[in-house]
Amino acid sequence: MAYNPNLYNPYGQPQPFTWSQPVWQNMQQNQSNQPVNGLVSVTGIEGAKAYQLPPNSSMPLFDQNNDILYLKTTDSAGYPTIKAFSFQAIERADQKPQSVDYVPRSEFDQLSEKVDKIISNRRARKAADGE
Repeated sequence: MAYNPNLYNPYGQPQPFTWSQPVWQNMQQNQSNQPVNGLVSVTGIEGAKAYQLPPNSSMPLFDQNNDILYLKTTDSAGYPTIKAFSFQAIERADQKPQSVDYVPRSEFDQLSEKVDKIISNRRARKAADGE
C-alpha cells in the first residue's frame, strides 16, 4: 500500500460537501457553461433562465443560435429578471476617406501672385498719398 499523508481521506476520493465551503462556490464549480473569453453563451431563453447567478448580480448571456443578448439580473433575494436584446452586424461599404477639396499648387501660386499684386498696389497708393 502506498503512503498517503491525508489520514482523513486515505483513498484519494473527492471530499464531500462541508458547510465551511460557500454554497455559491460549489454551484459555480459544477456549472457547465463557464465563460470563455469573458463571454457566456446559452441555448435560447431557456438556457438564460437556467443560468444561475448569485444575489445582486448581473450577467450578459449570448444566445448560441440567434443574434440575441440576454441580460440576466438578480435582486437581493436572488429573484432573476431577464431582458432580451437583438443585435445584428453592421454592413459597411468600403470606407473611403472623406473627400477634401485641396487646391492644386498651380492655382495656389496664381492666387498668391494676385494677393501680392493687391498688397503692392496698396503700398504704392499709400506711398503716393504721403502716408
